Amino acid sequence: MATAKTHPGRTNDDHQFKRDTRFEIRLSEIEYEALVAQWHKSGKHNSMARYARACIFGDEDKIEIHLNQKKQTGLDRLKVQGALGKIGSNFNQLAKQLNSKYDFITAKTLIAEMEKIRIELEKISNLNDGE
Repeated sequence: MATAKTHPGRTNDDHQFKRDTRFEIRLSEIEYEALVAQWHKSGKHNSMARYARACIFGDEDKIEIHLNQKKQTGLDRLKVQGALGKIGSNFNQLAKQLNSKYDFITAKTLIAEMEKIRIELEKISNLNDGE
């Protein structure tokens, strides 16, 4: 009889029972290589067990989709952080130029550039607050 899970293990795991029943199948070397090739070809599953469940039950693995989205979100955040670092570096260079050689025309141009950067950073900050 199936045993109910006391702890889900993973967030958003809608599978309600422990997976404690083992199913084995014997394959020839050629069949096994074909199975592995199909698994790699699918590119959607991080384990052969998930691939086999998907083949048998025809169900998308919601947990894996969630984890992949979470991973992609993390990568996107790293890209944004890198871009913001570059913007900050440019901003500092403009400020240094403004403070080191002060003439009215250069100062006016640099201040205009700094204001553009400030406006763009404000837009990014507002987008980030919306998450």
